[in-house]
Amino acid sequence: WFWRATFALGLTLLSSAACCGDDGGEEVSLDSYLHDVEATLQESGDRFAELGDQGITGEDIESPADAVAIEVQARDIISDSLDSLRALDAPPEARREHEELVVAANNYVHELDAFIGQLQGAQTVDDVQTLFANIPGSPLDEAASRLDTSCLQLQDVATARSIDVDLGCGD
Repeated sequence: WFWRATFALGLTLLSSAACCGDDGGEEVSLDSYLHDVEATLQESGDRFAELGDQGITGEDIESPADAVAIEVQARDIISDSLDSLRALDAPPEARREHEELVVAANNYVHELDAFIGQLQGAQTVDDVQTLFANIPGSPLDEAASRLDTSCLQLQDVATARSIDVDLGCGD
């Protein structure tokens, strides 16, 4: 479960890194913005696939240090994406959804940092397993759900305008 949420988050955040900052030039069109978002999702997916290829999941953790290392890597991917998201100037048709995505992503990074702090305090693999087992219903879980919802709202903008993109929300 946690990897699905982290992967979805990474896709969402990196998708927002797409276009351009506010350089005083012309506004990016919604179509262009959304297609850039879609293209960026592939990059995010690749980074999370590489992370997944390391073969360590919540069930496979052999030491608390393994759990911390993998979650720090995931957080770094997400933090990089959040930085790009903050720099993006969304077109007016998607500005509200973009702003909600920034807020949701920031909240998720904050909750992921708190979770990493808990992992750093774990003494045994059983402690780590307990922390992972307690994610459902936790603030981290709620932050992931909010982020998924924000992504879906941006996908809805594309669908409503008949723009053929798949942002991969909740995958």
